[in-house]
Amino acid sequence: MAGRIGLVVVILAAVFSLTCGNLYGRSSAGKTTRQFVKRRDPSPSFRPHLALRQKLAEAKPFSYPAAELGARTARSADADERNCGLKKPDLLETDAMPLSETAETIQAVWVEDDNILIVASDSDRATVWLGVPKSYGIFSFSPHPNLIPGAVAPSSLQVAPASHRRAIVVSKDKKAMFVTSNGGKTWVKVLLPSSGFDVTDDLYISEVSPDHMILAAGTELFHSHSAGEEWERVADDVLLVRMAKNDSRNEYAFFLTLGRHPGLNTLHRLSIPWGKRDVLDPHAYRFAVDGRYLFVSRQNFSGSAMSDNVSRRLYVCSDFGADVSEIAFSEVQLPSVTPEQFYVIMATHEAGAFIHVSLNQSSGSGGLYVSDSSATRFSLSLSNHFYKVFSLKEIEWRYPVDDFYEVKSMRGVYVTTAVTGKNDSTHVTMITFNNGGKWSRLHPPTSSGCHGNSECSLHLHLHYSLLVASEYNRSYSAPLLSTETAVGIIIGHGSYGVTRNDSEPRLVVSNDGGYSWMDPGLPVGTYVYGIADYGNIIVVAPDSENVEYIWFSHNRGECFVKQLLDTTEFFSLSRGLLMDPRASSLTAFMMGVEGNETGDEWRMITLNFKRLLQRKCVPSDYQKWVEHVNKDACPLGYRDTYNITKSLSICYNEQGYKYKPILNERCDCSTEDLECDYGYNRTKDDTCERMKGYNLADDCPPGAKYFNRTKSGFRLIPGDRCLPSSVSRQLLKTEQLPCVGHEEEAGFDNAREAIRRAGVTAGRVVGGVIIALIVVAFAVVAFYCFLRCREHSPATYEKVLYQKLPMVDAAAAAGKKGTAVAQTMTSLTPPPPLPQPPHRPPRTLSRTPEL
Repeated sequence: MAGRIGLVVVILAAVFSLTCGNLYGRSSAGKTTRQFVKRRDPSPSFRPHLALRQKLAEAKPFSYPAAELGARTARSADADERNCGLKKPDLLETDAMPLSETAETIQAVWVEDDNILIVASDSDRATVWLGVPKSYGIFSFSPHPNLIPGAVAPSSLQVAPASHRRAIVVSKDKKAMFVTSNGGKTWVKVLLPSSGFDVTDDLYISEVSPDHMILAAGTELFHSHSAGEEWERVADDVLLVRMAKNDSRNEYAFFLTLGRHPGLNTLHRLSIPWGKRDVLDPHAYRFAVDGRYLFVSRQNFSGSAMSDNVSRRLYVCSDFGADVSEIAFSEVQLPSVTPEQFYVIMATHEAGAFIHVSLNQSSGSGGLYVSDSSATRFSLSLSNHFYKVFSLKEIEWRYPVDDFYEVKSMRGVYVTTAVTGKNDSTHVTMITFNNGGKWSRLHPPTSSGCHGNSECSLHLHLHYSLLVASEYNRSYSAPLLSTETAVGIIIGHGSYGVTRNDSEPRLVVSNDGGYSWMDPGLPVGTYVYGIADYGNIIVVAPDSENVEYIWFSHNRGECFVKQLLDTTEFFSLSRGLLMDPRASSLTAFMMGVEGNETGDEWRMITLNFKRLLQRKCVPSDYQKWVEHVNKDACPLGYRDTYNITKSLSICYNEQGYKYKPILNERCDCSTEDLECDYGYNRTKDDTCERMKGYNLADDCPPGAKYFNRTKSGFRLIPGDRCLPSSVSRQLLKTEQLPCVGHEEEAGFDNAREAIRRAGVTAGRVVGGVIIALIVVAFAVVAFYCFLRCREHSPATYEKVLYQKLPMVDAAAAAGKKGTAVAQTMTSLTPPPPLPQPPHRPPRTLSRTPEL
């Protein structure tokens, strides 16, 4: 009996040992068993928002059990089917090259001629590695240890957009930077004028001229026209800096300097590369520039100019590159905002803009509005739009978070999050295929188990999910991914249900621009991913401490193959995937740390897909693919046709592959091409209903007696190119309405305009002494305001022209008492704390401020 019991104990011990080995270690094929390798380079760029997620640093790193790492890619028992049609999937080369580096940090970028530039740095030294492509997709890497004297700052390596041979990296003390003009072969050290800046956000290389750079350091702004060899101080007391270009030759630095009175700041424009500086507005509160639009918020002058407690209105200029004497700002038709509210420019496109209007600073939602091509007339696009500002009053720290995303692989497509339920606690993902004309939920994959259930949809895990991931012992390093050169491809994480579930992220892929989604069947968890060969190749790797496998697709995400990595030690994918930013190369790189019993070492694994696909595609390998595949709709009035490879063709696109449309087809106008005009809301039966409290006469231009308005309340969606039809002719019929009851509001634009209007009004008033006294009193108050404001007004004050457009108030626009609704756009962040400090660091060059 004792012998049997002993035998059972031995068997159980063996099973337990094997189970633990499968769950926590490597297989017994001679590989070292280690549960985790300590991550190196814990910089904010290595994990987005790492500094904001302190819990993530304290949480136990998440590791995928080896038993879970099997991909459900098999659609049948057939071996060829499991391998997605590949006869020899093991032809994928996964060459693991040790960099012989134990440096603290490592940075890598893709430079000109498909070369790879790597900079590794310790506390006192830096080593440059250059990767040069050889034949058949193979790269050769060689170290150059003496090119950069001294250590460099993490996340400071960047490439000039106008010339991929020009790159810069900042020294660790931020007192100098190193510049290369030949892809990293030689470097020149130049001194920086200040060290008080953020290397990831405040140093900018011009998009039109690589010799021009902008540095925002503290409250100072510097400009260099000689690749950093010489610097010119442009301004002091700088609150905000933004870069924008209106064509391939002209770029501008817009910046705001602190005014003498709260809310009365000066907006400047610095022309690059010409160096000319102009004053655009001496009375700006905040500004944002995106695409071809320059937005400025200004305080109303109906109250005291010395008070912060006044409302603000938004103005726009659609030609910010014109001569300063010709620049004119027009008032935007949006609800005015109080000090507790703000505007946020979420995005712009070729025919308009998205703007978010908050309910208040503490609320996590507001209204998302979409404009016409002038960006002055807005209509409500999506209510309860998610936009949250996290803040710590003790340190005056504010961090805005939104989920708004423009899909680059399909025109007119945007993704965002709407808030449902109480306390902004329930989030659902919404998508639009026609520039915000209509929003809908995402269809879940057919394998999700809830396909066909009207209450169940796919919810993407976007920026907010990245912040809360540490609560679920996970981390995201990859947001939603799409690129213009891979038409229709979108990759991200998501979950299924009535609302989003951040605890169970799954990899999801769409290859038709978001109309349908696929679940490749990978284990629940987070991943890093990239796109190659114009969308033919998709690479996916676990975002974990122990990476043994990757998955790849060679047919635009239709099927994924599991691939064992060629590593001899324990590999941690700490730097993610390095992919060609154009998504055209056939090579991808995995960068991380490989550890053994003696220590850790940086390693780069090359994924060479050229040998796997073997041959170039020929004309018979392509098929015509029509965007916006839903045949019942034609978003924005036309469809583009592309050439893409067939799913069964195992080949690669040759250099020069044309990813642009080959055919364009216009469609007849339908209700899908129309949206509700300003002052109207869309009803469930697809009609436009006028908002409560909205007066049609408010659309009257100043001084006009009549105005035109559609009878139905519809208007054509901005950018829509549909052909006129009987439906559109009927719904877009206009009528002429009188401007009854419409009066101009004096004292709104600025003090000088208020005086002019008061004078006109006084000249027309014929009455008693009481009316005369009111006019005189108003003129005295306005003149006093004018004198105080004029103290800080340059000579160009009169050249800034503001056209008055009447507005409804926030409550009327929302259709509810005390509620403001807004519309989403991509560049403006939440409002500054009140009262405003006398000086504060400038906003980073890469973020947009609240207006």
